[in-house]
Amino acid sequence: MKISNDDYIYGARSAIQKAIRRGDVDLCKTAFDVLWKNEEQRKWLKWRIYSLVVEEAYYLSGELAVFLSSNPKTEKEWRTFLYKLCVAPKAKDNNALWFLYSKNHIQDIEYWSNRCNVAKFFFSFPGVSFTELSKNKNYIADLSNKMFDYIQKSKNLSLYESKAIELLHKRSLAGGMTGDRCICITAMLLIAELHINESQINELIEKSVQLWVKRYGVRKPKTVEYPWYVFDMHTQVGKIAMNIFLKKHAEKLGLQNIDFQWFWFWIESGVLADYLVFDDSKGWAAFTNKYYKSAYRKFASLPNMTYDESLKFWKERVVPNLKGLIEWLLNKRVKNY
Repeated sequence: MKISNDDYIYGARSAIQKAIRRGDVDLCKTAFDVLWKNEEQRKWLKWRIYSLVVEEAYYLSGELAVFLSSNPKTEKEWRTFLYKLCVAPKAKDNNALWFLYSKNHIQDIEYWSNRCNVAKFFFSFPGVSFTELSKNKNYIADLSNKMFDYIQKSKNLSLYESKAIELLHKRSLAGGMTGDRCICITAMLLIAELHINESQINELIEKSVQLWVKRYGVRKPKTVEYPWYVFDMHTQVGKIAMNIFLKKHAEKLGLQNIDFQWFWFWIESGVLADYLVFDDSKGWAAFTNKYYKSAYRKFASLPNMTYDESLKFWKERVVPNLKGLIEWLLNKRVKNY
């Protein structure tokens, strides 16, 4: 694909998140190289690192706290940390817990409340949707402060855990997207209840590196072309492509009554590599493990279709048209610059 300089730079922002979700170290390298060379994008990456960790592998918040406390400045330090994050198993229970909280999924809330004392305290506060949060800018900070104070008073934490929770609390009070701040609160909750052990996590990371080598061989990460899915609804090109696609094909394909951007996210953009879904039914990723092949796939399913049917429909009926539009737009934007 021919890509303009601006699309290439902003595509890297999307690419690095997709790379981490899928354990794609080559794509991670490609995106990192682009972002690090540009001072403005380097600053963005250093801001985004909190969300990259918390959204994809919250249990590594202690590692992030250690990393940032070392005041890393060099390209090598940042690259190494991101590669580790890329190959590490993914645990998104904090995302799931906030979803349950905001949607009031009673059965699952009861499961977590019975399992975690901190969760019971957390769920005692009424769930608030993202729409309501946008109207009450103080709610996230108030909830985070209450959770943080409760944890400090009621939990016996290691220094490693305390630093992680302090980091998450601080990030939840900062600016940025609502969702990024919210999942810091649930990450605090899970770390306080389930605990994180520094030596255990370092051992896990080492095993993850070894697994990557076993799958891909002993080699350095390489530069690759952006896959088409990098330009999703989070990018300008993806938004334009989506609008054109829906105007041309929605009615014909029976997609006019669904929230297409969420379907796109669940079926493609938010996908984790199967081998990186944390195999942990009791600990850090109990929810991720339990629901990834049920609730998650339910969100990725079209009305009156199973997940497998929806995935087949996506690959055969949607992707060829959507991918073609994205490639056409990228090429057209090169000519217009």
